[in-house]
Amino acid sequence: MSLKIEGIKKRLDKRFKTVANQTFYGLVEEVDETMRTCKVKVGGISYEDVLLYAVVKDALKGFVALPVVGSKVLVSRVAGGDRLFVAMYSAVDRIKYLVGDVEVVGDVDGCRIMAKDSKVSITPAGITVVRGGSGLKKTFETLIDAIAKLTVSTAVGPSGVPINVADFIKIKEDLNNYLEG
Repeated sequence: MSLKIEGIKKRLDKRFKTVANQTFYGLVEEVDETMRTCKVKVGGISYEDVLLYAVVKDALKGFVALPVVGSKVLVSRVAGGDRLFVAMYSAVDRIKYLVGDVEVVGDVDGCRIMAKDSKVSITPAGITVVRGGSGLKKTFETLIDAIAKLTVSTAVGPSGVPINVADFIKIKEDLNNYLEG
């Protein structure tokens, strides 16, 4: 009898190991951006702390995709153990990429690249380029204003303002089409 039970145990162990290595669909219930994990519901069972990143920890370098709550994901097990990770996404809410002092974040609002005191943002409203307290748009506006007021000394006195001031004003207004801030 014990040989029969032993055989059943071996077959069950083999089956459980096979099932443990499978990938399955789940529904994202919650996302913890700080810990880089999510809660995924599979059938009637909710799995907490499903990895979105190689380890559970905030501010680590590398890439992480944060799924939309309510979206479907493919979940896999790490080496047939109890640890789960999201292998594929049906919808992503935000991506974060950190390398050295550079951080790239993309979401529905646009894309932002930060490197120490430099920042580039691309949104539907336009592009913002800032370093420290100085912005590219403000620098261009100041430059155009200075050119529009330009007078040059001549042998018989100062000249008038440029005759194409209207062109400079149009250029300054056009900056609003693609630069903000």
